[in-house]
Amino acid sequence: MKPGSVMAGVVLLALGCGTLGLFAAAGAFDTFKEQAISSAEKAVLSQLKDPSSADFQDVSLVYGPPLDGGPLPSREMYTCGWVNARNGFGAMAGKTRFVVRQDATKWNGKTLYSTYDATIEEPSSDVEAGEQSSFDIVYWRNCRGQLVPDDG
Repeated sequence: MKPGSVMAGVVLLALGCGTLGLFAAAGAFDTFKEQAISSAEKAVLSQLKDPSSADFQDVSLVYGPPLDGGPLPSREMYTCGWVNARNGFGAMAGKTRFVVRQDATKWNGKTLYSTYDATIEEPSSDVEAGEQSSFDIVYWRNCRGQLVPDDG
């Protein structure tokens, strides 16, 4: 075991507590962006009635604001897009928007990320005409920023 690997594990464990996903460095994926999107899609899949039927479309990774106060340079990111999957009746539910909040941290020359929460849009009959749902507010505030470049 390399001497730094124990310390790396301790830092990753400390930073990853309380999240849906654990910090990971790009490895099996071509880019950090692909890995972050894959993690976000897994978070969305965990909320679907029939995850094997899921079809993701127009998925993008958007930079959020830098995170202050931590020991490492970090920034929020949002994976946003559309998913269509079978509902509880076995029918395809139709394209539905989703937002997944993540963050990225530069540590020891690598970009690490964590996935915090996934929100899937729910049909809302209680929103009055001309008003935005709480999902709309989250989606429009976080999903229309600067796109993360393909080379991550």
